Amino acid sequence: MFPAVRRALEGALEAVETLRRAQDGCYAALRELEDVDVPAALGHRSFARMVEECLRLDAGEARRLLRQAQALAPSRAFSGEVLPPALPATAEALGVGAIGVEHVTVIERTMRRVERLAHVDAAVRAVTEVELAELARHRAPRALAAAAQEILAVLDPDGDAPEDGELASGELHVLRRRHGSLVGKVLFRDPAVAEIVAAALDALAPPAG
Repeated sequence: MFPAVRRALEGALEAVETLRRAQDGCYAALRELEDVDVPAALGHRSFARMVEECLRLDAGEARRLLRQAQALAPSRAFSGEVLPPALPATAEALGVGAIGVEHVTVIERTMRRVERLAHVDAAVRAVTEVELAELARHRAPRALAAAAQEILAVLDPDGDAPEDGELASGELHVLRRRHGSLVGKVLFRDPAVAEIVAAALDALAPPAG
């Protein structure tokens, strides 16, 4: 490889790692702000809205940023004790610039699904997070996502953990429309429960015609 090309590649890698470490610093700063509860003092309705408005982010991006900050940055308990990140191996990899935001998105989304699996204990969850963080150090985000799906297939062969955006079992979502009406959506994954609810709704429905 030509020396000039090597220097350019090394410079690009250094710049990417710097950007990744800066993202880690952003998470830490947001977590610190969240711990001291500043939104009300600045006239914002919520912390997410404050981040959205002050950082000029779309609502979905602000929520993603805060969710990842909660998972990757240390927090402080009411007693003042500093609590470690929920995803420590991922936080360490991001802190040294070994992985990027896209990797973090894959890991955080996967771990949220793993946490919904009642049969997976804390030890297995911890090992899974470490394994994902290690894979992220050597794979592009798309390849990491494929590996994460393979891991989920082992941990969740029946597909019990809902995908992002799906309703959890028994969870109700209600949307108020502009003209004042309400629209609701509920999911019952247990067929027996679903049958009972369907029978009850049928009994309440007015007779046809």
